[in-house]
Amino acid sequence: MNDTYPITEEPRRTLAAALSAEPATIRATDITSRFPWACQHRFVWGMDRKRNSAVVAMSADGSIALLTGHDGLATLSRILVLEQRTIPGDLDAEALAEAVRRLTIAPPGMVAAPGLPDRKSPPLKAWLPLGKPDAEALLRAQCVAPELHSDPASERWILQFRYFNQSGGVEQWRVAGDRTAIRSALHQPAVADGTFNWPYEG
Repeated sequence: MNDTYPITEEPRRTLAAALSAEPATIRATDITSRFPWACQHRFVWGMDRKRNSAVVAMSADGSIALLTGHDGLATLSRILVLEQRTIPGDLDAEALAEAVRRLTIAPPGMVAAPGLPDRKSPPLKAWLPLGKPDAEALLRAQCVAPELHSDPASERWILQFRYFNQSGGVEQWRVAGDRTAIRSALHQPAVADGTFNWPYEG
């Protein structure tokens, strides 16, 4: 189910209700291709005119569930069990981090990784605001790989990662769970919003 498909009215209405907006004002995008592990679900991201956003999951049977609501972690847990049989299943730390942050909060942004400062596109200087000489060292310090630690005896796991958000800040996440569910997902600012530029469109 990874191919892009036309957005029907059902997910658009669910997104509009979540954002307290009229369905016709919602810009809806199929983001399933960002999650190559998804074979039985599609993900649709909706954004209103004020750039508030929500994400819904559409199952193969046509049922729709909101992922950015208060039951988002439970909904994502059910989806991951259906797709992977267990959590994290075959997902590595980065893929699990992307699923948790992008599907239950909002898709824009990226999981921190050591290679980010060395990418040619966008170049490192695109991230760095003018007049902040310490910004490069601070950015490099945040570019740590996500870590997933599992305890085979208890079947519990802990995921830790950092996330560069669209507001120019970095979030620090700690997610805990077991084979059947994500039990908690806590995050706090590691670097304040506005510290870096967000060098991508959207």
